[in-house]
Amino acid sequence: MSVYIYLGLANLRPRLAVARKVEADDNSYPSVNTCYHYLKLPDYSSQEILKIRLMTA
Repeated sequence: MSVYIYLGLANLRPRLAVARKVEADDNSYPSVNTCYHYLKLPDYSSQEILKIRLMTA
């Protein structure tokens, strides 16, 4: 089990970065680069679509 579960994401190094995933639509899923703690999110049209995509990704 990762030590980050106990310390929380605030102690993650390098810090978690979130960026817009260009040329993506509501049918696209988020993508990540786990080595660099990089989360790429499409510019979803609603928070509900964001929630659905994050829960199923």
